[in-house]
Amino acid sequence: MKIIDSVAAVFCHENRVFMVRRQPYLNAFPGYDSFPGGKIDREDSKSQHPARFLTDWEGQEMHALVREMQEELAYDLPAEIASGQITSVKFLATAVAPTIVPIRFRLHFFRVDLKTRPVFTPDSGEIADTFWETPQQLLARFHKGDSLMVPPLRWVLEELDRNPQGCDFGDLSPQFDEENYVPRLEQISGVQIMPVPCNTIPPADRTNAFLLGDDNSPQILVDPSPKSPQVLEKLLRTLRHDDISAVFLTHHHLDHHEHAPELARRLNVPVWMSVDTRTRITKKNGADYFAGLQIE
Repeated sequence: MKIIDSVAAVFCHENRVFMVRRQPYLNAFPGYDSFPGGKIDREDSKSQHPARFLTDWEGQEMHALVREMQEELAYDLPAEIASGQITSVKFLATAVAPTIVPIRFRLHFFRVDLKTRPVFTPDSGEIADTFWETPQQLLARFHKGDSLMVPPLRWVLEELDRNPQGCDFGDLSPQFDEENYVPRLEQISGVQIMPVPCNTIPPADRTNAFLLGDDNSPQILVDPSPKSPQVLEKLLRTLRHDDISAVFLTHHHLDHHEHAPELARRLNVPVWMSVDTRTRITKKNGADYFAGLQIE
């Protein structure tokens, strides 16, 4: 699967960082909070950028960073470096999206330290809102459920919260042991996405199950559908430390309920579904499909 390289600027001023909220109608990450930036284009020069600070880093990444800041914020990085408003540009972190996502980005984060807080002119076609806040404030908003954020951005904020002057946090790519566990992604607090291998319509080979609820509280598992007994065991291992209160089936399609009854039995929890969903499932799979389970 092709990996798309991209860049992001983490503007820092007096322990506050600048983040944007993407427009809700965008194809990629609609409504998500993010750092300004975007993908590296073939047209971005591979030569070293001549500007101070930028010449220290890979040329194409810097040319892309300059272009993206101009396009998204009408902000001229080389000019602001020359004027002394930018006091440093440092590598912050890299993160590669996991293999389970349909489009994989490799994001290069660069810390841009500022003498004064600039007045940006955001591109309203891409940016719905902007924030100058501390990492702690931005993380608090996420944990309240008030923002969407991909995990590596949260991890950058957590590192900056621990070390406000920090840089070079290394590789922050999500790590999954897919041989033994089902991956888990949390992009809104209290909602974990679990891409479970299932029998679905090709070329897709997974259906997202959702684990709803905060850590250390009762949780609801929505639409688990492992494709085999082996994947069922993998899912059970993944959930072994969670407090599952019920399995909830949204509808009757096989790729939303296969092996779910056995999962509920093993977890000793009820199955929630509508009367219509139960009728459709048992008509196709037999009246004893949910035998021994509490149905609510």
